[in-house]
Amino acid sequence: MLKKLFIIIKNLFIRPTPKVVTNINKPNPKKETIAFVIGHNVDAQGAEFKHGNYTYSEYEFYKRFLNRYLLPLLDFKAHIIERPTGSYSHQCNSVAKKCFDLGVTKSFNFHFNSANHRANGFEALVLEKTTSEMLQVVQELSSEFKSFGLNVRHDNGINRIDSNHNGYGMLSALSSSYVDAIILEPFFGSNQNDIDLVLSNMSGFAQCFANVFNNHFAEKNDG
Repeated sequence: MLKKLFIIIKNLFIRPTPKVVTNINKPNPKKETIAFVIGHNVDAQGAEFKHGNYTYSEYEFYKRFLNRYLLPLLDFKAHIIERPTGSYSHQCNSVAKKCFDLGVTKSFNFHFNSANHRANGFEALVLEKTTSEMLQVVQELSSEFKSFGLNVRHDNGINRIDSNHNGYGMLSALSSSYVDAIILEPFFGSNQNDIDLVLSNMSGFAQCFANVFNNHFAEKNDG
């Protein structure tokens, strides 16, 4: 009886130490795991441009470009992720979960712009909390694209966006999954000069990305 009474009094005044839950899937900050996310998906392929007798969509163009031209130039392993079909929020959450499960630390989302025929050039959509390293990547890509012959928009290609801008939902979802993410829009599919320049030298276009990505991620990649 006295033993039971002692236990009751002990439980009233002594709280157990809470368990510390460690997220074992959180990316290792000492290593880099890179993902390239293809803009849009097989059912909703995004903006289009026509060149000759062929029509290119964002989805189709970048699926081919990343696999055929960019990956062979990289000195590290990168994951290519396709967005699923379904609502935009479902696409964002699915990509974020995929990146989280893979331990991705940095994600580059590939699109091309479309507006009036005079608009041209490269820009990257970033968040206010985008890291200084990713902003440096954008600035170096700007230099590469200038040498390639593309115009660079905004301040060294950097376009800071908020919740009112297209693309914010994807970047926000990735950020919530510990992924430093930006959206890359290297050219305008509505500008004939941009289209002709890129399609006439796809290898050179890919080399612009490879020069910068290899410089930043080859030695720190864990793949």
